[in-house]
Amino acid sequence: MFDCVSFLKEYKIPYTEKGKNVGREWIGMKCPFHDDVSNHLGFNLIKGYFFCWVCGHVSIVNSIMGLLSVTKEEAYRIYKLFSDSVEYGETTEEIKRNINIPDLPLNENEKKYLSNRGFDWKELVEEFDLRSGGYTGIYKYRIIIPFYYGGRIVTFQGRAIYKQQEPKYLSARSEDSLVDIKDFLFNIDKEDGYKVILVEGVFDVFKLGNNCVASCGMYMTKKQLCLLAQFDSVFILFDNEEEAQKRANRYGEELSLVGVKEVEIIRLNEYKDVADMSNIEARLLKRKLL
Repeated sequence: MFDCVSFLKEYKIPYTEKGKNVGREWIGMKCPFHDDVSNHLGFNLIKGYFFCWVCGHVSIVNSIMGLLSVTKEEAYRIYKLFSDSVEYGETTEEIKRNINIPDLPLNENEKKYLSNRGFDWKELVEEFDLRSGGYTGIYKYRIIIPFYYGGRIVTFQGRAIYKQQEPKYLSARSEDSLVDIKDFLFNIDKEDGYKVILVEGVFDVFKLGNNCVASCGMYMTKKQLCLLAQFDSVFILFDNEEEAQKRANRYGEELSLVGVKEVEIIRLNEYKDVADMSNIEARLLKRKLL
């Protein structure tokens, strides 16, 4: 979630915790988008979003742009700086000590698994820093997928390479992470704050590439939705099953309420999920959406 109070203090932006137009669980400030003399722009400290009593819902990135008079790229950088639970004051060496992630190169069985699914394993290693879970330990026989934020690994997930392995995806333990995987979005580190496709799994991201993030399942947390609320356009592309589609519609409504300008629910009638599509079909779909 966006730490609005720290942001306002850092940039010396006046705000108030009580008074006219400031309700319980809110802080108020002057809205930069109209002639405001009465703290019409509020930030909800519980749900993590901006709302102006004149303009309506305003995304966090657009609010930062207005309050600081900066570009969208700079606003998105600042948003990431004051978001999530990562301690940005730590050094790279300290981060490495905190993240207990397997660091072995992919073995032949893991390379074969990726190739059989239609991927170029070399490209995935280069693009997403894939590793091996090795042959022993809790992550054995799994492809390790690091999750980056601010250029640093904050958590990871292991994908089983054999059908009999359960669970199919094994998320990093809390002691092996800096953030909970369900409060985060895979590949969010590479996005620019404009348009993004939301999918369920990391292999869907592998298929579509950048401008795509994964929620790691159909059940999303408020923190994940707050991360998505910074984009101008969000295309939700969940698996083609009724419960997933119900969830997609629910999240689409919530994102619209917190200021995302364009939200669209995409349904794949011919496929279970994106990972089942051919590379050409996936690229065509992405081009059509973005």
